Amino acid sequence: MASKMLRLDRYYMVIILLFIGIVSQLSATSLFLQHAKTGDRDFFVNVEERFQVEMVIDPQGQQVTAFEIYLSFSDQYLELIDADPINPGIQPVKQGKDLPNGWQIFDNDTHGDPGNKLSNFQIDFSRGLIFGAADLAIKKKSVIGEISFRAKVPTDATTIKVDNMKGENRLTVVRVGNSPTTPFTESFISNISIAQGLLEFLDSFPKNVTFPSNQVYNKLQLSDYVVSHHSVESQPKWSISKSSNISVEIDPESLIASLSAVDDWFGTETLEFTVTDPQENSSSKLLEVKITAPPVFNLPEKPFITDVNQIRFIDLTEYLKDADDPKLDNVNLIMKENPYGENTVKLNGKQLTVLDDKPSQESIVIVASDADGNETTAEIQIGFSALDSGPIISIITFPPEITVYFDRPEANVPILDLDGMVFDSDYTDKQLNWSTEGNKNVKVEIDPATRQAKIMRNPNWQGSEEVTFIVTNPVDLSDKKTMEVSFRTSTGAPIFGEIPPVTILFQKEQPLDLRSFVSDFESNPDQMSWDINPGKFVKTEISNKGLAVFLGSKVGSEEIEVRVIDPDGKQAKSKVAVTVIAPTPPQISNKFPSKITIPRNEPTVVFDLDEFLTGGIDSSDVTWKVDGYDLDKIFVSIDDEQNVTMRSLGAWNTGIQTVTFTAENQVEIPVSVKTRVFTNFPPTISPIDDLTIAGGGSIEVDLNKNIKDLDTKPDQISWTATDFSPLLVDIDSETKIATISASQELSGKEYKVVFIATDPNELTDNQTVNVRVVKSFKTPPVVNFLPNVKFKQGDEDQSITLTKYVEDLDTPKKDLKWDYEPKDSKIKVKIDETTKNVTFSSDLEFVGNQKFTFTVTDPDELSDSLDMTAVVLERSKEKGPPTVKGIPDIKMKKGTTESIRLNDYVMDPDTLKVDLRWDYASKDGNVEVKIDSETSNVTLSPVADFLGEEQVTFTASDPENQSSSQGIKVSVLEELEVDSGIEGEGGEENVKAEPPVIRDFPPIEIKQGDVDQSIVLIDYVEDPDTPKKDLKWDYEPKDGNVLVQIDASIFKVTLSPKLGFTGDHKITFTVTDPGDLSSSKVLSVKVIEPSAEKGPPVVKGIPDMEMEQGDVGQQIQLTNYVKDPDTPKKDLKWDYAPKDGNVEVKIDEATLQATLIPKPGFVGTQEIEFIVTDSDKLSGTQKIKITIGKKSGEGENKSLMITEIPNVKFEQGTDDRSIVLGEHVENSEVPKEKLVWDYSPKDGNIEVEIDKASL
Repeated sequence: MASKMLRLDRYYMVIILLFIGIVSQLSATSLFLQHAKTGDRDFFVNVEERFQVEMVIDPQGQQVTAFEIYLSFSDQYLELIDADPINPGIQPVKQGKDLPNGWQIFDNDTHGDPGNKLSNFQIDFSRGLIFGAADLAIKKKSVIGEISFRAKVPTDATTIKVDNMKGENRLTVVRVGNSPTTPFTESFISNISIAQGLLEFLDSFPKNVTFPSNQVYNKLQLSDYVVSHHSVESQPKWSISKSSNISVEIDPESLIASLSAVDDWFGTETLEFTVTDPQENSSSKLLEVKITAPPVFNLPEKPFITDVNQIRFIDLTEYLKDADDPKLDNVNLIMKENPYGENTVKLNGKQLTVLDDKPSQESIVIVASDADGNETTAEIQIGFSALDSGPIISIITFPPEITVYFDRPEANVPILDLDGMVFDSDYTDKQLNWSTEGNKNVKVEIDPATRQAKIMRNPNWQGSEEVTFIVTNPVDLSDKKTMEVSFRTSTGAPIFGEIPPVTILFQKEQPLDLRSFVSDFESNPDQMSWDINPGKFVKTEISNKGLAVFLGSKVGSEEIEVRVIDPDGKQAKSKVAVTVIAPTPPQISNKFPSKITIPRNEPTVVFDLDEFLTGGIDSSDVTWKVDGYDLDKIFVSIDDEQNVTMRSLGAWNTGIQTVTFTAENQVEIPVSVKTRVFTNFPPTISPIDDLTIAGGGSIEVDLNKNIKDLDTKPDQISWTATDFSPLLVDIDSETKIATISASQELSGKEYKVVFIATDPNELTDNQTVNVRVVKSFKTPPVVNFLPNVKFKQGDEDQSITLTKYVEDLDTPKKDLKWDYEPKDSKIKVKIDETTKNVTFSSDLEFVGNQKFTFTVTDPDELSDSLDMTAVVLERSKEKGPPTVKGIPDIKMKKGTTESIRLNDYVMDPDTLKVDLRWDYASKDGNVEVKIDSETSNVTLSPVADFLGEEQVTFTASDPENQSSSQGIKVSVLEELEVDSGIEGEGGEENVKAEPPVIRDFPPIEIKQGDVDQSIVLIDYVEDPDTPKKDLKWDYEPKDGNVLVQIDASIFKVTLSPKLGFTGDHKITFTVTDPGDLSSSKVLSVKVIEPSAEKGPPVVKGIPDMEMEQGDVGQQIQLTNYVKDPDTPKKDLKWDYAPKDGNVEVKIDEATLQATLIPKPGFVGTQEIEFIVTDSDKLSGTQKIKITIGKKSGEGENKSLMITEIPNVKFEQGTDDRSIVLGEHVENSEVPKEKLVWDYSPKDGNIEVEIDKASL
């Protein structure tokens, strides 16, 4: 076996032993050998390893000029590799790297069979310098030659010797300078060891071990017997010969071999231990294992209980055995501990004698020893009991401590059989009740049926804890004992408990005390060292007390590894899930002002932005930006305290500035809010045309028509006049009408009047007006136009204000007197003397029309007259509820009132407006509502100090209690805003109001003497946020060569050239929405002379008509269908035929409207020919068909009528379903769902589909 043993280490290497020979010579030179790579004189090599040995001369201050070296070695272990691969066997030594060229070779050969007393393989190497080459001498330590070898077979030692044998002519010598050769002062030889592998299995490995069968032998540290000579990347592998009697386990980390007997076997057996290196080289050693059988106690689980005052003998041989001494002849017992004393418990040989007179329970300790020197110690519980003494927990069977290594693969939950740990002389085990106390981290589950206790730990805890077990019998007698329970790792390393996930805000530090999540059996967390890995985007720090700090630089989640190392260098690892969440987005309070007003040209701190941050965000984490406004008009700044300062600039002369405030958090999540900024604008007076006054007369100027103030209503502007002397100027503070008067003496001269407008903020503007006073002359008033009116039976019309239609050069309109004829008409006329408003009304029986002549007369009795027609339409007999729609929302200034004519927004098929009853409901009562029961006019008044919005609902009810309602929004503002739109709240975007937009008007050509009514203004305007009916129209100039009348009810424009005027004329129409946003467009009008070329009138396009029996009032405006090259339309004469037909035609000579009246009882079609004749008797004609149908019902005279269908807008690619046709038809004699609808054009760019079910 010994011949098989190899020396192992991490490398099998050659050991070179250097021997120093000292020669007493005068020259101090030395020669030695060394490994070419390592420079070591002693070294190891592996089998088959090639290596180089260098010969080195150290002249030690001399000059070496020649040397003669003889070496020898055993070729059984080393193979010489020739230096000359071409001619092997001739050149064993290669010239050394330090030997200069020029040295002569005298000898360089080998002697495999030298024929001398040396049995080794021999190398001869000698060289020298020729005289005169002293400069090539060796003057310092130099490598003079190199020999290559291959290691052949393993050996503990082989030698490369430096021969110094004079008798064999192998004397190694050196020459210094020119002196004779002498031996080297020092020379070194080498002893080489060759091994097969990387490791050395040492002979110190023990030959035998002895231990008892009831113990584990764990003193064999295998790593102590292996030496590595070269580094290896992996551990050596160990194996042990198999044995059925001896169990061997090797700990992979500590390399401790643990030996134990299988099934209490005893005897002697030899085991073979084998170690294998990474190259699969192996080596083995034998170990003789002797296992002895110790004496063993097998005591009962329960204590030995004896009644008091009763003697008892306990034969311990019944509870003791020794496998190799069955009769226990060589087993001795001694009592090591006896708390009772010998009078109570005494050991006689192998028998105990016990006797006591009082209840008690204690443990004695007996030691048994055998001839092999084995000892066994037993703790025996001895007890004494009396009747009713209660349960007694055995101090022997009840373990005072338990240790659980929970990280071992075989680790089990400890289970205690409590029945074996208690005695009660009066009750059975089943009648006893067990409980525990004092335990927190140790969990004890006791099965009441089996009285078995499972001992467990709280997850991720290790340590020791005392648990007190309490046993109680049915009469509440009890006993208790405390057990120390330890849970620990087998290695003693700390463990981590479950570390909860950590959530941190972006760029916010979050600490976590890791000490509460780690436990160590032998150390507390304060004694440990800590380490933590940084994350990809989570920065980490940890203190030496385990306080970790996390800081996230990016939103996301990742796991961070933490490590803890106890004082013994044992460590544990765990991971913390860290989630970095986006910081709280900034939230802006809905109390953020949606509008503010700043004084003009004064810096003002308007608010502190931090006051409007909500949601718990730290203001220091928020960055504010401001934009969206015109830098030339307003200055806005935010200081370090987030105070906002604003100042209006000189260029801000109109409009509103919308300022956007944007709050961003650390990751630049923005939220924006807009506020509209108002400033106090000055009033602006538009140029007032030059005025002409007759001496002794006066002229009125309506100043409200020439003023514009973006933040002030005209009625809040105060007016004054200066520099007007010698004229007289009087300004009515209510109407803002300035009356300029001039005496007769001022005739023929020109004067100036300066008008000054001042708003409540004391901002002003002025305008100079030129006034020319001419000699007095009397001119009559001129009525330019009067519109016809229509209304239903029982209703009234108030659409005409006479002052709108009259001009007088020398008389104020308020001084003009109006009258009308006829007075005895069934249509009643009333002229308000103050407002000049005309009210038309009729009784319930009258249906038809009446022509009225209105006459205006000035104080000089000069007058003018003009005819108009009032038409009373028959009221439907169909019963139905009223319909309320179109009441506009109201914006009003705090402290003011507004009024609404409710009757303008209601229709009822069978009830007069005067008979309707109005009511209202105010949502929160912030606006007071008063309805005049006579006029149905309503007055709205906000309560004191109220600002905001109020919902008011108006309800109209007829006598049958049928009703209709509409709600409106009443906005009470600090100041009326120029810019209408949706008020923004904090955190929401304000919606900017948009102005109306006018499309281009077509050019108009009118003949002198004609009128034009082709322009309907609402057909040329669009406003995305204002109904067309709420737009206000105006025009300039007012006194141009073409007179303009706008019918406010239908927005039709009537253009009338002044007599004698021909040529081009431009009219600027301006439309304004309720928010004072406006737009203008120019209409080009060309007035031409009637053509000199004579030609007949041409009639074209009069439509066919359909009527029912009893219908009256169907009218045709004939001037819309005629053209004449040389005759004004008003001079054309109209007639019709036949006169005796079934349809009578009445043609109004003033308005040129034809009214169709079917004869009673006629049903059918009548053809009517209209004939128009000019002054030259030239004429034109057109025939139309008039179809008369039967009456819809008895006593009824109905005409199916489509009311106004609203315009719609919708985005490309979407549908609009807002129009329900049934809501836009009146006087239907059949259910609306049975009506058949059609439309045109069919080939337009917009597809139309009518759902027959829902309309």
